[in-house]
Amino acid sequence: LAAFIVSLGGFIVYSFLIVRRRNGEVSLLRVMGLRSWQARLLVWVDQGAVLVVGLGYATWIGTRFGELVTRSLDFTEKGERLLPPFVFEADWLPYLGVIAVLALAFFAISLSIAWLLLRTPLPEALRSDEG
Repeated sequence: LAAFIVSLGGFIVYSFLIVRRRNGEVSLLRVMGLRSWQARLLVWVDQGAVLVVGLGYATWIGTRFGELVTRSLDFTEKGERLLPPFVFEADWLPYLGVIAVLALAFFAISLSIAWLLLRTPLPEALRSDEG
C-alpha cells in the first residue's frame, strides 16, 4: 500500500511538472496547426509510456527481488538446506487491482494535463516559454 501511494504521488507530481515544461512546446505546436485531439494524444502517449515502462520495470524488479529473498530463506541458522525449499509464488490478482487503479489515475491525470495544456492562451504560453 505504501509503495502504491508513493508511486501514485510520484506519477502525479511528474505529470504536473510535465505541464510546466510542455506548455510552451504544445502552444507552439498549436500555433503551427496542432488540433486538440492531437494534443491529447501526445499527452496520452507521453504519460502512457511512463506508466507502462514503470509498471513493467517494477514488476520485473519485484519478481527478481522476491526470488532472491526466498532463495536466502532455504537455509537454517546452521547452514543446512531446508527440504522442501521455498518457492516464490506471486499472487497476481491484487497486482491486477493495483494496475486497474493506476490505469484509472492515468486516465484522470492525462485528461487534466491535456485540459491544462489546452486552456492556456497561446500568446501567454509562448511568452512564458521564452525564458
